[in-house]
Amino acid sequence: MTMIGEMPVAPDEPLDPGKLAELQIRDKNRWLVHLRWILCGIIALLWGVLAIFPQADFPRAHQLLLVVALLITGNLMFLWWLRRPASIAGNTYRRLYQLVSLQLDFDLAVLAIVVYLTGHIRNPFWVLLIFHIVVSVFFLVYEKALRNTLAAIFLVTSFVLLSDGLVLSQARLTRLILINLTFLLAFFLAFGTARHAFRKEKLFQDLLEKTRELSVTDGLTGLFNQTHFFHLLSQQIEESRSRARSFSLLIFDVDNFKNYNDRNGHIRGSLALQRMGKIMKGVFRKSDILAKYGGDEFVVILPGTDKVGAYLAAERLRERVEKETFAGGEFQPQGRVTVSLGISSFPEHGDTEDIVLDRADRAMYVSKETGRNRTTIYTTELENLDLEDY
Repeated sequence: MTMIGEMPVAPDEPLDPGKLAELQIRDKNRWLVHLRWILCGIIALLWGVLAIFPQADFPRAHQLLLVVALLITGNLMFLWWLRRPASIAGNTYRRLYQLVSLQLDFDLAVLAIVVYLTGHIRNPFWVLLIFHIVVSVFFLVYEKALRNTLAAIFLVTSFVLLSDGLVLSQARLTRLILINLTFLLAFFLAFGTARHAFRKEKLFQDLLEKTRELSVTDGLTGLFNQTHFFHLLSQQIEESRSRARSFSLLIFDVDNFKNYNDRNGHIRGSLALQRMGKIMKGVFRKSDILAKYGGDEFVVILPGTDKVGAYLAAERLRERVEKETFAGGEFQPQGRVTVSLGISSFPEHGDTEDIVLDRADRAMYVSKETGRNRTTIYTTELENLDLEDY
């Protein structure tokens, strides 16, 4: 049994794979912002070269200035979006991935303007589109990167046809075909290289997810373990306090479990606890947090639930366990396996982890002292009772 008032300190949580993925996609967004500053520098350098060595078929200075202004404006806009908090919990990765896609679409449009202003395929600036294709493959899913590649082919072809008409010279047509084939080659070469990188990244994510799963779950029941429960309880306190909403904590253990182990053996005892975890998963909501607290003790956090709702949920569990057939349950003092439950609610019964847990624990002990196989909601009157350990 856990002594009333004692609450172990939860160590730091292992790195969440979701958080790692979020950090990676955030870094990708920042890298794109950096690349755009470099592109601004390249265009500014081109501007300087044209001022020294002007050419008739190159863009004018004010046109390059327009492109640079567009890049700077886009960068400031993306930096602002990058710093915006997610509006819905859990959607940060999706929002940041969409930002990557939007940045690359923006860059494709800017590069198309640069290629158009510099004379299409007559000057080498169409090579910038190759770099865009390679970056797209490494930053996006392959289908999206392929669409960007086809978009680049369409844009370059359209520019040539709009300027030279549908009838092209053999040399111009050959060069256009070679450029488009170069775009496709850049995509497939980048795809082959990126595929191995993505596989390694996925393997690392899977291993991290498995490691985290093992570190936060109880191996017997598949519920959260005690360490992770304390972390989640702390999070629930903070969230409920910030949103000014209640939650309830339910704690219970198996009545006379020592007798069950003595009469049936520890293997059957472990199987009974395993069965208890399955019953809990069938009774409670997916949003409820289920954990194994001690040897035969379990806890449940019910977000957004007051004491009345928690009592109804606890009674569903108690009745479900009472009706369940456990091997050797007939040897129990009550002729079957039963549980005793205690409930406390935040903030009605306490506004800290220690107090909420302590008062749910005290309510459970009252259930055991008053006959077992029942649910008790904490009240201040329970403080005056002289409880005994069971």
